[in-house]
Formats: sequence, C-alpha cells, structure tokens
Amino acid sequence: MCIRDRDNGVENNKEVKRRLEAARRKIITDYLKDGIVAPRVKIDKQDIENYYIANQGDFIRTETEIHAMNILIQDKSLAKKIEALIASDDSSSFCDIAKQYSIEYSTHDSCDLGWFSKSDILPELVRPVFKAKPGDKIGPIKVENNYHFFYILDKKEPGTLRSIEQVEDDISRKLYTTRISKIMNDLLDSLRTVSDISIDTATIDSISRARNSRANYKEDAKKF
Repeated sequence: MCIRDRDNGVENNKEVKRRLEAARRKIITDYLKDGIVAPRVKIDKQDIENYYIANQGDFIRTETEIHAMNILIQDKSLAKKIEALIASDDSSSFCDIAKQYSIEYSTHDSCDLGWFSKSDILPELVRPVFKAKPGDKIGPIKVENNYHFFYILDKKEPGTLRSIEQVEDDISRKLYTTRISKIMNDLLDSLRTVSDISIDTATIDSISRARNSRANYKEDAKKF
C-alpha cells in the first residue's frame, strides 16, 4: 500500500503536504511547550502577591461562602456515636474522627472542604449548613443513605475580599498559563519564517526572564 501510494504521487499531493507540515509544526510546538518552555516558567510568591494586590476586584465575593470540615458515613448507629464524639471536640479532633470513620476522608485534604458556596453542595445541605455560624457543629444530616456532619470554621458574606491564601493556587495557574502562552507566541512567530528549526534553550530562557521582568514591572507600576 505504501509503495503503491508513493508511486501514485501521494507524497506530492498538496493536501497531504499541508497536513504533514501541520502535523510537523504541532509536534514541534508541543515539544517546545511541554518539554522546554513549561519547565522553565516559574511563578513565585511575589508574583502571586503582586497580582493579588493589583486585581483585588476579581476576588470580591458575590455570594455567601463557608469554610468547613466534613464527616460522611452511611451507618445510622455510627451516626449517633459520632454525634456524641464531636460534641465537645475541637477541629483537630474532628479530623481525627473523620480519619477513623468518614468514607470520604483523604490523607491529602484531610476532612477540610475548604471554601464553598451554596451551589457547591447538595440542595438538602444548603439550609442547615448556611444557617450555621462559625464554631457550630451540625449533624447528622441524612441525605438518601448518607449521614453528613459539618464543623463550620468560618463564614463570609457577599462583598468581602477572599484572602490571598484562598486564591493563590488560581492566581498561580493563571500566571503560569499566561506566561507560557506569551513565550510560545514569540517562539512561534519566529518559526513561521524558517524551515530548518534548531532549538536554543538559552534564547528561551532569556525570553522567559524578559517576560517575567516586564510582568513584575507592570504589576509594581499599578501600585502607584
């Protein structure tokens, strides 16, 4: 088949050539992005802080949010036991209980759900959870065959500013993606005019440093 296609001039077909070139460019682009550029892009704490200060309007809450811990079980008799256990315990003990009994306990996230809004939880949980105050322990709340317990750590109303700790991961991802995109655009602009491509990592490093410097300068300028 391959020999017959070559004899029929397939390799010289304009559409085949176009697709082969497009595939070649994509392979090179993916290699540059994932293998060379991405590992060289670094986002540090100062980058995150600068962005946070300059864009605080993006981090204003538009709805009530709660920070809570959670225990989830499926045994009714165990629910009564846990209700008694958590009654007089602090947050660390709450997580110890979750570690022992909760069916959704994660060694990475512990029992901490982080911050969430009403749309992030089951409709049956919204009223009891969002009616609670910081320090409250609520449960068991039965939803289908599950029993939920919550320890309310904090509660913030619309119009309040999310802390940098709450949004730093989102900022880091945004800055990381933006910087990679800018570096790749510069590289791809140069690749459009050449046919014999060589990869100069020193040049890529210099582009990355220049982008970072300009980004930091712009963020600093916004403070004044």
